[in-house]
Amino acid sequence: MNFFEKLYEAIELEKEAEIQAMKNEIKLYKKEREKMGRAITGLSGKYLGREIGNLYIVKFGRKKDIKTEISSGDIVLVSKGDPLKSDLTATVTEVGKKYIIVSFSEKIPVWVYKSKNIRLDLFLNEITFKRMQKAILKMNYAENELKILKNIFTGKYKPTPIKKEKIKFFDNSLNKSQKEAVEKAIGSKEIFLIHGPPGTGKTRTLTEIIIQEAKKEKKVLVTADSNAATDNILGNLIKYETFKICRLGHPGRVDEDLKKHSLYYIAENHEEYKEIVKIRDEAMQLSEKRDKIGIKPTPQNRRGLTDEQIEKYALKDRGTRGIFPDVMKKMYEWIKINNEVQKLFDKAREMEEELIKKIIEEYQIIVSTNSTSGIDELENITFDVVVIDEASQSTEPSCYIPITHGKKIIMGGDHRQLPPTILNKDVENILSKTLFERMINKYPSHSAILKVQYRMNDKIMQFSNQKFYNGILRSADNVYNQTLTLDLSEVNDEKTKEILDTTPIVFVDTSANPERFEIYKKGSKSKYNPLEAKIVIELATILKEQNVDFGIITPYKDQMKYLKEKTDFYVNTVDGFQGRENDVIILSLTRSNDEGTIGFLKDERRLNVAITRARKKLIIIGDISTLKNYPLFDELINYISLHGKIISI
Repeated sequence: MNFFEKLYEAIELEKEAEIQAMKNEIKLYKKEREKMGRAITGLSGKYLGREIGNLYIVKFGRKKDIKTEISSGDIVLVSKGDPLKSDLTATVTEVGKKYIIVSFSEKIPVWVYKSKNIRLDLFLNEITFKRMQKAILKMNYAENELKILKNIFTGKYKPTPIKKEKIKFFDNSLNKSQKEAVEKAIGSKEIFLIHGPPGTGKTRTLTEIIIQEAKKEKKVLVTADSNAATDNILGNLIKYETFKICRLGHPGRVDEDLKKHSLYYIAENHEEYKEIVKIRDEAMQLSEKRDKIGIKPTPQNRRGLTDEQIEKYALKDRGTRGIFPDVMKKMYEWIKINNEVQKLFDKAREMEEELIKKIIEEYQIIVSTNSTSGIDELENITFDVVVIDEASQSTEPSCYIPITHGKKIIMGGDHRQLPPTILNKDVENILSKTLFERMINKYPSHSAILKVQYRMNDKIMQFSNQKFYNGILRSADNVYNQTLTLDLSEVNDEKTKEILDTTPIVFVDTSANPERFEIYKKGSKSKYNPLEAKIVIELATILKEQNVDFGIITPYKDQMKYLKEKTDFYVNTVDGFQGRENDVIILSLTRSNDEGTIGFLKDERRLNVAITRARKKLIIIGDISTLKNYPLFDELINYISLHGKIISI
């Protein structure tokens, strides 16, 4: 079995694992799933019509407020009884206070908008897995430019030496390491890698590269694994109005402020789209006329007769098999009008597909998620350059989806942060090692590291810098000494004042508190810690009262859920927070036990992500007696004792 065959099989096994994990969760927590924010029950549907892309739109609502983690762009399983007996899925386009709007890619059964007590469950999108497998097959049987890339990825060929180009920069405020990375990337022929540690302006550097390539009249495909990262780079690109930029993807997955750059918006405002609307309106009017006939040729009414037989009898003004002549005529009229309706809808769809292809060919910079770059409309389009952001968070097969469209590949990422999450432990060693990490280790001469960080106070940054980046990073002058200053005059507790003073990095040690221990929830592999949650809420409440920009993170899902039940503050796991930042971060480590075990908390990359999200102040809450047995945490605690503050409660 060659490398690509192993990848193909690994993706199949991972897909099965993810589907099974989702089904197990629904089975175990069917009633509790709404409390977890992963289901919405008691809904009634209303059909809203069709949109571009042949999507059927339904609005579900209820009298009770909807509180959910389900958001725009998510795939949901739609059911009216046991969700595990349904296979109907839809994409969320909008979530309101008492409603949720979804779109279906295929014609929907009537019960969806006629029944009460409809249930929506957060579910898995299998399309991405299919696109990954298709891309793997393309790589395996690659020809021409793609074959060259394949041979570089497998180590058969080495990339062509870089001819560093001197260029005129669009963004003159880029620092020296960013400019050098841009020059090398432009001068590379097949592949280049931008290593961007936290806060070093990786996306900004990639934006400059994209614009430079576009200036050379290259057609560029820009992707990232998540919609948030894709919208982030799109937001940077649209500042350059010289270039025609189009964002692919479902409208529900595109940030509201960026929708006018989306393919659907561009198509709907195109001159040719008026004719498509006209044809659809004609089809709808005909369908209304058809529905007024009153007799539909259902199996019960037609009694085994084909459309041709109904036509034959109707034209002869005859009946048969107990069907009266006037009923026969009405069924024939229904069929005749319905055929016209279908022809018009088919014509509109074909015109729409042609318009979409025309726009994609016409626009110079196409932006999408990795998965969306696998749509049919891109099938035969080759790009001069493919740029993949957050490549160290994407599995290798995910990156292959856009790569199969390119001649030259530029990737940005940081393999010292978290890799993609893999559920199937049997294939974790294959899928968690990303293409970015493989290539930066194999071809270091075709990479550049960004060396100035613009996010953190220097004392927050330095532990990560020394531990993970060989001390090469430096803090920009404007963030070097930035601190949080609060009015603590009305805070009575002295230790709370001490925690929230101007010290950039503080460790709140719970080891002396008898209530410090973690708790296991029955049926869960995760943990939560009520004492740490209580401390988090007390601190966060003060921060909120003073309008401070803060975030709450924890490595454990059950701690996140516990906090969400107790408060309305934004809380996420470390994995879910990657790519985000706030002025203040409160990190609840959660683990506290007599055995001194910390499980997956010992993952260095997870800690690196957790401690590099804060700009001005990082507050870590944990039990030093549990953590100190691990060298990584022992080093961190020693660092904080020297450069920050440890406060025992």
